[in-house]
Amino acid sequence: MFGTVLWDVYTRDQTPEVHRALDGVASAEDNYGWASTAVYAFYDPGRTGTRNGVDPLLYIGLAVDVPNRFAQHNALYPTPARSCKREQIAHWFTEHERLGFATFVQSPLDQAHVARFKKAIDGDVDWSEEFAYDQDSRDAIATLEGQLIEASRLGTGALPRWNKVGGSRTGAGQAKGGIGASLIALLTGATDNLFVARRSIRELWTDDEACEFEMDLLHPARTQALMSATDAPAGNTEIRARLLDTARGRALFADAFNTERIARMTARNYLESSTRSSVSGRLHGSDASGERLPFDYAAR
Repeated sequence: MFGTVLWDVYTRDQTPEVHRALDGVASAEDNYGWASTAVYAFYDPGRTGTRNGVDPLLYIGLAVDVPNRFAQHNALYPTPARSCKREQIAHWFTEHERLGFATFVQSPLDQAHVARFKKAIDGDVDWSEEFAYDQDSRDAIATLEGQLIEASRLGTGALPRWNKVGGSRTGAGQAKGGIGASLIALLTGATDNLFVARRSIRELWTDDEACEFEMDLLHPARTQALMSATDAPAGNTEIRARLLDTARGRALFADAFNTERIARMTARNYLESSTRSSVSGRLHGSDASGERLPFDYAAR
């Protein structure tokens, strides 16, 4: 299930660091962290919203192996220019110091079967069999990509600058009524709430405790909040409520260990201490309670 927005802002020289960290927290080769099967965005970290007709969103894409796709776009792996955005990114860095990257990630249980995944796990799996969750995961990212591209088109009057075509028609049909705009705002850093990781991708990779909070506590709370959002979109209040349920022993797997981790997270003031503004070098477009996400994202 989708639930967490991971993000980073980087210079050209920092590209390998981001790739290494992204592969650490969302690898196709293990069940640590999140699945590599995700939707992602490149954005202008210097903009908080559309100004003078220019939108901060540069590109929306999907990937069954998002670390590998990030490497291809950033010319770390040899890939034909027509199959990636390496030329656009190279040009970007001739005019801008930094580029923003964000990805909306799923549980490792939603990992699609990519080559690295198959090689990493037990070799006696019969890959001739069809696994329903593999296709479900691929369908989920295709639908979400189509929705976000169409939501951007409806909101700005044009596709994101680096997108040449729209995405899934099924997804595009789900963008009516502004659905998708809130997630775009969270991906680009125009707004912030608890669906967004409190630390950058590189910070998570070097902070074991922050990884523990995000992977073991916050991602489940986010997905549970979305699953409960059948009557109204979910936001900070619902995520905090799911965390409190865990601390109070109401969740299915609640125990003293979870309660102790919640206490450490609270003592660290983790939920209120997002580093995104300082990393981006600007203030968010709204406070941390502005955006709410619908049940749609849990249902995928």
